[in-house]
Amino acid sequence: MNWLGDKMEKRKRPLLVPERHALILKHLQDHDSASVETLTWLTGSSESTIRRDLLELSARDSGLRRTHGGVVSGRLESSTYEPPAQVAELLNRASKQRIGAAAAAMIADGESVMFDSGTTVMEAARVAIRGGLSMTAITNDLAIAQVLNTSPSINVIVTGGTVRPHSNTLFGPPAAELLQMVHVDLLFLGAHAVSQSGLTESSMEIAQIKQRMVASAKRVILLADQSKFERRSFAHICGLADVDVLLTDAAPGAALAEELRQAGVEVRLV
Repeated sequence: MNWLGDKMEKRKRPLLVPERHALILKHLQDHDSASVETLTWLTGSSESTIRRDLLELSARDSGLRRTHGGVVSGRLESSTYEPPAQVAELLNRASKQRIGAAAAAMIADGESVMFDSGTTVMEAARVAIRGGLSMTAITNDLAIAQVLNTSPSINVIVTGGTVRPHSNTLFGPPAAELLQMVHVDLLFLGAHAVSQSGLTESSMEIAQIKQRMVASAKRVILLADQSKFERRSFAHICGLADVDVLLTDAAPGAALAEELRQAGVEVRLV
């Protein structure tokens, strides 16, 4: 059973704030709205706690609209919305772990590997260090860099740049300049959304960094669970033809699957 299901069935301790927020966002993804009473039952928290959570969540993006007895959300489909890293890590966690493990299995000893910022790519990094491989790793994610640096056989390079609010992601001129200087064997790439028109991201600055990553890689491995499919976010990263392999947890819909096939993308279900 997944993390969300485990928490709903049995709760041995109070949930941490990121865990509550993840449950709330997951419920809104599935149902579009929720009452305070429902969220109180779902999280095992008091009504006052839930009201504070909704106040904090709605302050981050105007698309989540609080009502008298709960909340209504169109913002989870917003082209610019992205949950904080601590919350995102808990959404679709089991799928992300499987995808990450499949990605790490693609690394050969001695390769250079670029790790994009993101929670699914983080799972690839965690599995990679357990494999004991020697590699040169480049990342624009501070948390991923810390994980990779625990292995004595991995040479870790961090791009530098400005830290994006509520995340571990680095962007800006220092990151862009370093990415222009390197060429890597593999890129583990994340994206906010994947559609027939390509990969998109929630901000132009992050999309530009990902574009540089794609240009520097011999092979581009897209790590995306099914929640990313058939959506478009704010800023274009690249077309489907720029991706070599898609690692995912479920088959894309017929239209997207056909576009992937025509673009020459190998789709691997894990």
